[in-house]
Amino acid sequence: MRSIEYLAKRLEQHADNQAIIYDDRSFSYNDLIRRVDQWQAALNGYHIESGAVVAITGDYSPAAISLIIALIFNRNIIVPLTRLAEPHFAEYFDISH
Repeated sequence: MRSIEYLAKRLEQHADNQAIIYDDRSFSYNDLIRRVDQWQAALNGYHIESGAVVAITGDYSPAAISLIIALIFNRNIIVPLTRLAEPHFAEYFDISH
């Protein structure tokens, strides 16, 4: 079984289980799955093609985690950044292309 298929299957198998706690709030795998679906629709809407390099700035929020999963499903190259790296964003964007 391919890694992406395995990840999707595992998320669904544990849909009702707690996935993360963020800002003192619990999020299930099902919560993440719904957000992944929303991100996949957005990626399609923005015409983000498979293999494209995508830089994201975020923390470990449900939104950021689900975006990373959606990008994995879309087979993108992901450049995750935090605000701490902001002074170097231009350099990182150049390197990623």
